[in-house]
Amino acid sequence: MCSHVPSTRPRPRAWSASALALSAALFGAALAPHAAFAQPAATDLGALNTAVPVNVPGITVSANTVTWYKFTISAVSPAMFLDIDSEGTLLTPGNDSMIGLYDGAGNLVASDDDNGSGGLSALSFGAASPSRPGIGDGIAFQGQNGPLAAGTYYLALGGFPVTFGATTWGAVSTSNLNGTGNLGLRLGPPGAMPIADAGSDQ
Repeated sequence: MCSHVPSTRPRPRAWSASALALSAALFGAALAPHAAFAQPAATDLGALNTAVPVNVPGITVSANTVTWYKFTISAVSPAMFLDIDSEGTLLTPGNDSMIGLYDGAGNLVASDDDNGSGGLSALSFGAASPSRPGIGDGIAFQGQNGPLAAGTYYLALGGFPVTFGATTWGAVSTSNLNGTGNLGLRLGPPGAMPIADAGSDQ
């Protein structure tokens, strides 16, 4: 007859209900995916109309801050254009703006630092020809940032530098610049709008 040998394996530890709840909360938080950023608080410019330029003056630009605007457009294809600039912006100690455009899902479409005059910014979508003249020493507007699908878009403005993340409206400013910003937006078919209506204060 074999004698019984007590097991040396440790008995399972009994967990209290509160300890189990705490453990689930901690591990759940560690394993859960990062929550998506909410849509940024943005001034709504409404639906852009063709051949009616939009000028947004007197924008407060502060250090470490990004200012947001949103608007809705029809599709911008080779038969249409959307040109955006920051002409008229005045920042100190250096007049250097940055702009970025995000779609309604928070994905970065395009961004720019110095395509406008001096250190100012510009974006151009849709029609390449005929090109729209650049402002001052800025480059011509030739649809270089590609087409845009119809929908709502978010436009970010800040002083240099701004890091434009690829998703979740991830624009972050580390700028020490302050001053007043200006945005100009022009939507239309080629030839519909002269550059004199570009929304520039210069």
